[in-house]
Amino acid sequence: MADSGGQLIRGGLDSELCALRHLQVNYFAAAVDAAGCSYETIALPTGATIAEVRQELIARHGEKMATILGVAAYLVDDELTRDLSTVVSESVDIMPPFAGG
Repeated sequence: MADSGGQLIRGGLDSELCALRHLQVNYFAAAVDAAGCSYETIALPTGATIAEVRQELIARHGEKMATILGVAAYLVDDELTRDLSTVVSESVDIMPPFAGG
């Protein structure tokens, strides 16, 4: 059975079930240009971290996104962080540095 917002898939050599959650990624400033959109939905395992979100986004959008993610902060559950071990929930905002003060 899947949790809300997720689905179950069978994978791995031992055929264990892995729960996937749908995560909304919201882009701002230069991240919008790199992604070609202001938001998208991705599927990642329950308990995924910002590091795993970064890997998925780089795989989707390439080197330009990698450069932006290298300097970005991430808004997860109303907490701004750069800690790649932070577990994501339903959404994450990608916040590149903004010009101005």
